Amino acid sequence: GLVAGCLVQLVFAVRPDTGYVYSFPSNRPNANVRQMHGRKGEAWIPESGTDRIRVVRYAPKSD
Repeated sequence: GLVAGCLVQLVFAVRPDTGYVYSFPSNRPNANVRQMHGRKGEAWIPESGTDRIRVVRYAPKSD
């Protein structure tokens, strides 16, 4: 699984098993990220300053 968070206009995720950091910078100014949501295999990133929701798809860890 991934541990995700956000800093200003950059969303990041960390794989706890490897420590690898994935970053997903916004390509738009004023991309203030609010509360993130998602489901298995997807992270939904609402950007209130751009009126869009970004979706990051990833291969979920099998149970």
